[in-house]
Amino acid sequence: MRKILLLLLLCAFNAYSQTDLKAKAPTLQVGLDNLTFTKGTLDAKLIMEIIAEKQKELKIKAIQNVFLAKVEPAGGAIYSFTNNVVKELLLESDQSLRTKKIMENTVNLVFAIAFLEYYLNNLDTESINDFNHLCKVYKVTLDAKDMGKVSLSNFLKKREDKNNTKEGIADKDSYRVELLALLIDMAAETIRQDVKLKELGLMQISYSDTYEYLNRYKNPKIYAPEDAEYDILSENLSRDMKERLGEITNYIGLVNYVVEHFSFRNDKLAVFNKRGLNEKTGNKARPFEYTDENTTANSYSLSKSFSDLKDITHKLLEERINVHANDTLGKTEINNLTQMYYYFDRASKQVIDMDNDKEIMADILYTFYGEFMPLIKKQGYTSLEYINLLEEIDLASARIASVLLDKDDVFKLKDGKIDDFMLLAAKLYEFDKASTISDYIKLIEGIGYIFPSNNITNALSTVVSFVKDYSVTDKDKNGKEVLEFNIESFIVRLQRVKPYQHKAIEFNFTVGLNNAYFQHNVPLKDNTVANLSFVSEKIGVKWKLWDWAFYYTRNPGETYAYGDNVYVKKTPPHEPLISNIHLLAYGSGILYNVVNAKTDKEFDFPMAGVGAGITFSNALDLNISLGVPLMSQKSFQDLFYYKYINIGFDIQFLEYFDRLSEKQQAKKTQKLLAEAAEKN
Repeated sequence: MRKILLLLLLCAFNAYSQTDLKAKAPTLQVGLDNLTFTKGTLDAKLIMEIIAEKQKELKIKAIQNVFLAKVEPAGGAIYSFTNNVVKELLLESDQSLRTKKIMENTVNLVFAIAFLEYYLNNLDTESINDFNHLCKVYKVTLDAKDMGKVSLSNFLKKREDKNNTKEGIADKDSYRVELLALLIDMAAETIRQDVKLKELGLMQISYSDTYEYLNRYKNPKIYAPEDAEYDILSENLSRDMKERLGEITNYIGLVNYVVEHFSFRNDKLAVFNKRGLNEKTGNKARPFEYTDENTTANSYSLSKSFSDLKDITHKLLEERINVHANDTLGKTEINNLTQMYYYFDRASKQVIDMDNDKEIMADILYTFYGEFMPLIKKQGYTSLEYINLLEEIDLASARIASVLLDKDDVFKLKDGKIDDFMLLAAKLYEFDKASTISDYIKLIEGIGYIFPSNNITNALSTVVSFVKDYSVTDKDKNGKEVLEFNIESFIVRLQRVKPYQHKAIEFNFTVGLNNAYFQHNVPLKDNTVANLSFVSEKIGVKWKLWDWAFYYTRNPGETYAYGDNVYVKKTPPHEPLISNIHLLAYGSGILYNVVNAKTDKEFDFPMAGVGAGITFSNALDLNISLGVPLMSQKSFQDLFYYKYINIGFDIQFLEYFDRLSEKQQAKKTQKLLAEAAEKN
């Protein structure tokens, strides 16, 4: 009877969630190891462990599906980020690799959104016209004041229906979502195809077919509006995006110089002004404006700087070799100076053909200002010539930057605040620094709120806030900055996320303390029992009649579906004392023997019952049920003669399993300590 009941319950649960619980058949060897042929029973402990693992996986999988369903309208890039971040929690067992993948997906998305914001804020006249027409294609209307400088925040502005009719709103949120999804996917593809960024590894993770399918830009047959102008407008904007991105990625060294040179500790969003740069190079009125008339003068000035750098470095080398050739620090210093000397020599030859080597000059600028100057500053000054070397590198850097900024095909940096994208682009050569990744993490939270859709916002903001909250920059034992991701806390918090759609019926697996009162005495081997106090599991199905915790505990603005209706939470969250009232159908003593708490220990029959109960805010269940013991020697009709009323307090099986694992681990640790003490 016990085996029959177990089979029926497992089949019922499989029918309820068969997509998530596919059978994983054991091999012959594993199956033989887990069977005890002497008793003809399965290994209950192994089943307990497997069920605990599967329950955890199912809960996270259900939450993952909730997130993905909500962000699907946001396009391929957003969907891919959400899927990859949550998926790594289930599929990747290596913690360091898991952290790396989550951070890589974070960097990709933040860079794409920051670039899109930069691009929209710097549209030229022709691109503004194309963008305006594309807005009309998508039935999105922006205020006239937004046209000169578009921001992602413009997509959040809701327009009033002047006619006060439900269908009269010309600018529905869904249209804004579609247009924003297209622009994000277009920006992501632009980054993905950029040659320089490919070398640096951005957007080079493995993208699934789902990304390709949901990408609004790559899959116009499904997602493009039916408008003859769409193809031309989207390609114009895409082409312009590629050109604008290339202006940045081809001159990373120049971007780094502008951001770092004009930044201050208390104002990382620096104020850039060309006048200060021109004054630094020794001329008041744009001395290095790149024209045919002064090409020779520019080349001469830079060549002179490089020549001076070689002379100063050579002099320092002679001093160091004569004084510190044999000590360790001296050898390091000499090695650094030697590398600088030969780099200055190679760099001086690039000035001759600067028209064809602008990108190389930008990299030279990064090496000068981003590598050599910090290296010299960290190195102890053992000669005044180091001061001269620093000043000359600083001057040469300013001259290179001034020349590059005045070229027609280099990005035109406007005076004023440097935006987030420029800050990120400035560190494209510094992905080996924890501080670089930290900058991306600081910017990710705002991404959760760029869509004018409550569903997308709820899901996306939850995921990005998790990534931000559980990413920490720390230092290892050698003082090096490292990035750590608290994956355990992430999983625990993820498990607490409430599903979007309310489900009244769910699988129940609890353990607890029970008191059964039988209508007639149950015959045992040597005596009878009229009431029984016991500990056992309840495995079956729970049907929630009222579920206050599903909506009372949500945050304001959060959307959820209850039955056929969708609601938006408008009040602060609070935890009700009683979470839900439910009905219950269960079996007990199936996976475990009934453990008698106070009464007769001969009672070991499995039981089946139905009842009702309440769940308190701490997940403690109080159930009252009507049940029968399943005695193999009795007929089905006779079982009801021994029916009972049961009152029980139950806790979730996962809670029991976690506490049991902690207890077993503590015992194991104590045993090892005792053994070690005996040996000593």
